[in-house]
Amino acid sequence: MNIFVINSGSSSIKYQLYKMPGTEDANPPGFNGLPVCSGLVERIGLENSVITHKVFTGKEEKVIKKTPELA
Repeated sequence: MNIFVINSGSSSIKYQLYKMPGTEDANPPGFNGLPVCSGLVERIGLENSVITHKVFTGKEEKVIKKTPELA
């Protein structure tokens, strides 16, 4: 099972995706999930807004994309 968490503000959004243990997973007791990816959208609606997305796949990848307008 995956859980997608969103924290939205007036001009930004933060998000994170977690892989949670399920019946098919053999995880130790107390396992609370692993982060899969996270991101931040800053300055929504402004000319210099930025999207930052990180993927956790052993090595961290970071993508920054400038967006003139988000709707």
